[in-house]
Formats: sequence, C-alpha cells, structure tokens
Amino acid sequence: MKNIYKLLIALVVLVGSTELTNAQGNYQAPWPGSSFKYSFGDLVNTNTTKWYVSRDADVNAAEITDPTDDFTISAINGTNPVFASGVLSGEGISQVTINWAGKATGTYYVYLKVFDGDETACFNVKGFRVDVVSGAFNVFASNVTGGTSLDPLKLGEVVGGIVSTDCPNESTMNPIFGTGYSLGTTEVVFKVTRELSMNNWHMKFGLSHGTVKHVYGEDNNKITETAINEYDVSAVNSYVLVYVTVPNVEVLAQTVELTIDENNTQDLVTLTTDLSSLPLNDPVDNVGTYTIKAIPSIGDIVDLN
Repeated sequence: MKNIYKLLIALVVLVGSTELTNAQGNYQAPWPGSSFKYSFGDLVNTNTTKWYVSRDADVNAAEITDPTDDFTISAINGTNPVFASGVLSGEGISQVTINWAGKATGTYYVYLKVFDGDETACFNVKGFRVDVVSGAFNVFASNVTGGTSLDPLKLGEVVGGIVSTDCPNESTMNPIFGTGYSLGTTEVVFKVTRELSMNNWHMKFGLSHGTVKHVYGEDNNKITETAINEYDVSAVNSYVLVYVTVPNVEVLAQTVELTIDENNTQDLVTLTTDLSSLPLNDPVDNVGTYTIKAIPSIGDIVDLN
C-alpha cells in the first residue's frame, strides 16, 4: 500500500492556451464539444491507472462503456495508454484530455483508479463532478465596423479601432457629375458570436439596410450562403464577420441593424435554438447596430446665365 497514498487531495486542472482563447466554459462546466485537460499529481510511474466516467457518484460506480455520444479520454503522459469501452488504461497516467462530445449532456463523474502495481493489487480511487452545460445555446450580434483587418487574407479578424457611428464613405461617391451621379456606398461590419456550445451551428439574420457583401469565419475562410442571409458555420468558428454594403443617402442618418433570427439560429448537433435555450437568452443581444451619419443634400446644377 506504500505507493497508494501519494495521490494528492487536490485535482490539478491544466488549461492550454487554446482553451483560454476559445471560451469553452470551464473544466467543471464544459460546453458540449469542448476539450479540457485534467491531472492528479504525484503518481508512481509503474502503477496501473484507469480513468473512466460514470453517471453515478459512488466508489463502485460503473463506467460508461459506450461513450460515443458523451466523451473520449486520451493520455498526456504515462505509458501504454489504451482507451476501450470508456476506460483509459495504462501505467502512471496522471494527465489526460477529455473531449466532451457535442451531444454530451447533464452530470458526469470522472474517476481515476490507481493500483499499487498491477490490477491484482490494492487500489485507491478518486473522482470529481462535471456538469456539462445542457440545453443552452446563444448567439449574439455586435458592431465591429472600423475594427477589421485590411489584409484580404485576414477578413475574419478584428484588430481594433471599432466605431459606432461615422460619416458615409465619401471616397465611393463616383461619378459626381452628370446624370450618372452616385452617392456611393458604406461598408458596415457585424460580428455574430456563438456561446455555450463548441458544435457546428447555423445562423439566420435580417438587415434593416443594405445587402451582404460576404461572410468570413474566425478561421479567415469565406462562408457560403445556404439561403438568403442564412449560413452553416463549422465548429472551429466561435464567431463570424458579416460585411454589409449600404447605399449612401442624402439628408437622413441611417441606423443599420443586424438582427439574429432566434427561431432559426441553432446548434446543429443538439438542435437547440437561440430562442429555446435554457436558461433563456436576453433578446437584446440579438441586435448589432451601426449609425451612418447624415450628409447634406445638393440640388441639380442651375444655369444662372
């Protein structure tokens, strides 16, 4: 039994830079489709270890033997790791990554069992509770006009300098004489962000003014429209940028709004919509707004001769 008591009381959670960058909940309340690293310290390298997950909180809890819709466990350290029937076995495995599946839901208990040698020896077991965020999905819109990258290869990035209102883009006024006179257009950019899920998702929105020029994901790839103002977004993109072209007008200011369709914006794995999410989402965050300032009117040329 001499090696068994080297298990630490505290669970050490390792969170890599990717998890910190892409909000995924936290290790005790992960979002469906998220990934976290877990570790218990001070194990003997030659001891047999078993990581498993159960729905029960008991020292004799039975492991989930078919984790297809729930999770996978992979070893970060140790030797001879084998993941089969919901159990990760090996020697001295004190650090693991648990990938919570897109359909994972509810409460789970994660266990580490350590034998004092091989599986015929005495063992110690320790566990912790994980509550996967369930039945929740949120998408919110915000204005990022003026804050996007000018690099054509980075049209999915926000770099700063966002403004909420400005004059129209006068540089697009062309021609400015004759019968073909044109006031030009202004480009407005909105950011649509997914929360409470790491799954593929679908968004639909409406625009008060203008038309969509193009949509780019966080990964800087262009996203193709599936129907008017509707897009399927891959799981790697926690947000997309919607570039909107708005015709300039005289005299009147234009308040440009992008409004999320909460009935038809949803998680494509759980099928939870923005509207059906529990807890209920705040509808105020469904609207992104940018104001194009008014410009004065100039009448037709008058011959005073």
